[in-house]
This record gives sequence, C-alpha cells and structure tokens, in this order.
Amino acid sequence: MTSQSYKNNNTIKANTEAVRLKILAYIKSCRKNGATCDQVEQALGIPHQTASARCTELKKLNKVQVIGKRKTRLNCFAAILFADGK
Repeated sequence: MTSQSYKNNNTIKANTEAVRLKILAYIKSCRKNGATCDQVEQALGIPHQTASARCTELKKLNKVQVIGKRKTRLNCFAAILFADGK
C-alpha cells in the first residue's frame, strides 16, 4: 500500500467512527423509545447502506440492544435499537 492509500484508509476509519458516534448519540437521545435504522437515516440524513452498516457495528460492539420491532416508512417491521444514557 502506498502512503496515500494509508492516509485514505485512516480517513475512512475516522469518518466511520464519527458516523457511528453520531448514530449512537441519536439513539441515546430517543431514550426508552429507541430508534429503528430507518429513523436514524431520516433524522441524520444519511444513506441506508451507511446507517445499516454502522447500526450493525454498534450491535456487535454491544453499544445498542434490540428491544423490539416497529414499522418503518415502508410499512415493514424493523428492529428498535436502544442505548442507555451512559
């Protein structure tokens, strides 16, 4: 990998972490109601692929938990993500 590739890779990692933290903060702000990935997309104005990937990472990191399901804008059921205020 070239030095430019390393720089680009580090920039992508930093951006990924920033988006993940933004999503976590939003889910925490929803308190006991939690939020679906669809609501995250809508509230933060980010693409579905980005929101979905970051939400999956947050679940794998045990930063959010699934507490149920609710309907999305497309009338499909989606997981409700919850994060405590800590």
